[in-house]
Amino acid sequence: MNRPPPRRPREAAAETNREDPDPRLRGRTYSIPFEDVWQAAITLVNGMKGCTVQRANDRDGIIIAQATRWLPRGIDDITVSVTLDEHAQTRVDMRSIARTDGWHWGANTRRVARFFEHLDARVAENYRRRLGADARFPRKAPHATVPSA
Repeated sequence: MNRPPPRRPREAAAETNREDPDPRLRGRTYSIPFEDVWQAAITLVNGMKGCTVQRANDRDGIIIAQATRWLPRGIDDITVSVTLDEHAQTRVDMRSIARTDGWHWGANTRRVARFFEHLDARVAENYRRRLGADARFPRKAPHATVPSA
């Protein structure tokens, strides 16, 4: 008899979803070119503390990485997806899952939230640089949409 794999506690995993009640876990949609968002995302994942990129494929829009956690000690698997949605907007989603069960004190949720805070800032910085210093960008929008250049 095949049993489904056990579900991990919410603290051991975090994944973006457009409908998530936590605004930090809704992912992002940007109205800027895929390549700009891809470069920002891969740079951020490479720069995350304790994180090692295992595979990155811009054709599929997938970044797979591992992150080392110190408390409690362990490894988390990270997947970042950068795709075009049905409106040709660049959509970014992320999943961070602990390899072990147990309490992780929200480390994965914080990792996803920090990633999107930094991604929003980097995308806004690039947008301002392209359009000039007077360009406006919303500071903290759960569904940040940046006008095309």
